[in-house]
Amino acid sequence: MKSKFVELGEDDRKARSQILGSLSACDFHILSRKLLHRFENAKGPMFAIFGEWLDLEELIDYDRGELGPTGEYSIGERPTERLVAFVRDYLRTTRNGIVLSENWGADRVDIAKMLWPPPRVACYRDNEVYHILTPEITDLDSIEAAVSGSHHWQTNVCSSCARVPEGDIPSEAFLDEIVENTKHIFIPAFDGDGYLVWSPRVFPRPKRVG
Repeated sequence: MKSKFVELGEDDRKARSQILGSLSACDFHILSRKLLHRFENAKGPMFAIFGEWLDLEELIDYDRGELGPTGEYSIGERPTERLVAFVRDYLRTTRNGIVLSENWGADRVDIAKMLWPPPRVACYRDNEVYHILTPEITDLDSIEAAVSGSHHWQTNVCSSCARVPEGDIPSEAFLDEIVENTKHIFIPAFDGDGYLVWSPRVFPRPKRVG
């Protein structure tokens, strides 16, 4: 079976509740907290990536999914593969594009233990670990390692920035720039077997006068 990439519109309450709830659950991380603060009242189209056997209308919420037929993706496309293609295309077509993914459960000391490490890992202080994707990273397995959540929750952002840190994230200013330039937010959903993608409308902040 194949996966689907379906537009849900701007008024899908289950999607909005799941996305904002995920950001809230991760708000002990600075990026999630800043995204929630800026976009909790924002509008914008939402999309779902999921296995074609799943009927969204029958779900009470998008946190839960349903088990598909055994081997449903053996000759098809996994939802993660569809997400990886979306991320790859975003990086290919966006000037100064970057995708930043929070590692929900990792601290700095855990990086050396990662069995399948993403290509770029950056820390902010000792208890926030971020995976970074930039346009020169085109290997599909490397992209998947960065964006596929190892936990029920994970905040991921498609954005842009003037300069990507070479090592650790030096200050909150970098995260502020990522939030300011947000194009898409995506999170795991459907019991980890799919994703929700939100493209919140970004309005320029008013300039201070005087």
